[in-house]
Amino acid sequence: MHSTDTPLTQEQSQALDAARELVAAGMPVFLAPACTPDCSLPDHDGQGWHIPRGWPDTPLDPPWRAIDMWRPGDALAAVCGHVLDALDVDPRNGGDVTAVALREAGLIPHVYAAAATPSGGAHWFVAALGEHKDNSGRLGQGIDYQGGAPDGTGRGFVFIAPTVRPSQVDGVPRPYVWLRRPDAAVIREGIDGDDSGAALADMLRRERPARVIGRASVPSTRFATATRRYTMAEAEAYVWPRVQAFAEQGYDQANYNARLNDLAVMLGHFVPAFIAREAAEESLYAAAAACGCVAAPPGYRYRAMGERGVRATIASGLDRGQAEPYQFDDPGSPGKGDDPPDVSADGRKVDLMPYLDGSYIAPEPAVGGELEGSRFLLYPGRWHTMIASTGAGKSWWALWHAVTEMRRGNVVTYAHFEEASPVITLERLRAVAPEMDNETICKLLVWLDCTRAWADGEFAAALPPDSRLVILDGINAAATAHRGDPNSPEGVAAYRARFVAPACAQGAAVLSLGHPPKGRDRQDERHGFGSTAWLDEVDGVGFRMRAAKSGPVRRGHDGAADIYCVKDRGGAVEARGQRDDGESREGWTYLGRFHVDSSPGHANTSAWMTGPSLVTGGRVVTDSRGSDEAKVLAAIRELAERGQPATVRAVRGQSEVGHERADLAIERLKFDGTIIETSGARGARLFSIVPVTTVPEDQDDRADRDRAP
Repeated sequence: MHSTDTPLTQEQSQALDAARELVAAGMPVFLAPACTPDCSLPDHDGQGWHIPRGWPDTPLDPPWRAIDMWRPGDALAAVCGHVLDALDVDPRNGGDVTAVALREAGLIPHVYAAAATPSGGAHWFVAALGEHKDNSGRLGQGIDYQGGAPDGTGRGFVFIAPTVRPSQVDGVPRPYVWLRRPDAAVIREGIDGDDSGAALADMLRRERPARVIGRASVPSTRFATATRRYTMAEAEAYVWPRVQAFAEQGYDQANYNARLNDLAVMLGHFVPAFIAREAAEESLYAAAAACGCVAAPPGYRYRAMGERGVRATIASGLDRGQAEPYQFDDPGSPGKGDDPPDVSADGRKVDLMPYLDGSYIAPEPAVGGELEGSRFLLYPGRWHTMIASTGAGKSWWALWHAVTEMRRGNVVTYAHFEEASPVITLERLRAVAPEMDNETICKLLVWLDCTRAWADGEFAAALPPDSRLVILDGINAAATAHRGDPNSPEGVAAYRARFVAPACAQGAAVLSLGHPPKGRDRQDERHGFGSTAWLDEVDGVGFRMRAAKSGPVRRGHDGAADIYCVKDRGGAVEARGQRDDGESREGWTYLGRFHVDSSPGHANTSAWMTGPSLVTGGRVVTDSRGSDEAKVLAAIRELAERGQPATVRAVRGQSEVGHERADLAIERLKFDGTIIETSGARGARLFSIVPVTTVPEDQDDRADRDRAP
């Protein structure tokens, strides 16, 4: 649903201007109005919008009526098969590595515009190829083609900014964002005679989809990456998530045999250097059995492959993969083989074309806790540091990120170099997330024993391959425990190679916690204790934390700390903050205030972060969160006492804080575990307050035993 009186943001207005450029270039754009969850009208197309029945024949609309009618909650979509088509790159299915291989083979056409999708993928707009849309895998896994024939058949469409759609990764609604905005004049001039997509069109006309997949999912053996060298950590991070994803998929008669074969070919490339043939066979068979290939669920209309068929498909795929084995390197070494390292000049040249043609996908923060508006702070696959004095709340802040990822069902790895026992961390986790049972915590939180030094390669081997976030608590302690000098760049390099690089190679966000310089007159420096390399080598974000003057974070109180960014390699986090105007804090950007409320009377400890919208001149001046949440809680309580359902509309009206502020307070209270949401009649959203509960006696006894020396 949307409100017609909601003012447009600057980003939304700019996105609508970009949509007008597409229309001016000759690419039709249609409007898909938002609908309510209980809407009975057809043509939702599973999206939550009313997709027009005749969208393939959408005319060009010079007055841009469809675009002018857009309001938050609606969707805009561009129709392909006219002047532009779109390549849909989905990294979740290997589209990123497929795109690299296609680009290296010279098969990516000129890109006229590019956009980031809510799920971390990209849309590349290229000159129309005149081919029907295709999602069969002809271009390789993870890349779909949205196009259309000159006669108007086989057309596809792509959503464009400012459409907001739930991410297929974590379910969080995010907007489409233009990475390279369309320019009508450039498009009209460039597409005339543009044949850069001729090879791609030939691939789309092939009768069968690709069958050669692996590290690079591409349509021909000549693009396979058998000559590429891998480390064991890279193989670990690449192989098992794909096997697990296959096991968790639904049984699909249309392509289960081909997908199992593709998976076996991929794993065969890694046999026997990474995994033994017998182990590969059993892993694949277990995945096939889990998704129903061996024995389909009862009542299913399609016949399963059966054990014999599954094993035959696995054997055939492994044979093909083993015919092109991948080569492996030890981390940090030239390689296991006898071949000397490549020292040719060509091996050092960087292809600049992706950065020039708009096909480069800039990194976006997508891990951990969020500010208002689904604004993340941590980049996947990047290294971040949080520097703060003892007691400021940096471990609480790290735990806030950890709990957020665990609530999404993701694995978090915690390595604490200053505390031998997980007791304190678990106590805080239970206070913040009381809804998590023991089994869930044990499954999603991996605590690594750092009471003794890690041998070379041991930390990389201990990391779970599916870790979404890796927290390294205690920078100086970790460095000195491994005979590294935190004051020297060499000590930083050793720390990064041993602990940071293996986690980043798996795609995890790494957050290291450290201390500021010792001198009181040095607390406003951007760098932490020791070498400047602790900040210089960070390729994610360097954070600083200062305890709030209104009250620091501490047990049994409502405390807060101000969060700053002193370095952001990607720029997306810093852009959301406000530059600090203090003369002594040059280069500090204020990101917001982190709160931890464990004061008496609460059902559990609440942790959240408010954005920089509540500051003036880089200084926090107010925070309306508490009053809004108090009014929303009071509204829910009063409605319950009157025997009335606490629906969204009722809570908004009773709280009298305004629709947007009430909705934001509801989401925060849900996140904190203070209220829960259930479904009522006709899909109505109902809210109730979680009652205060006491810890069972046996849990108190167990906690006492954990504290015992």
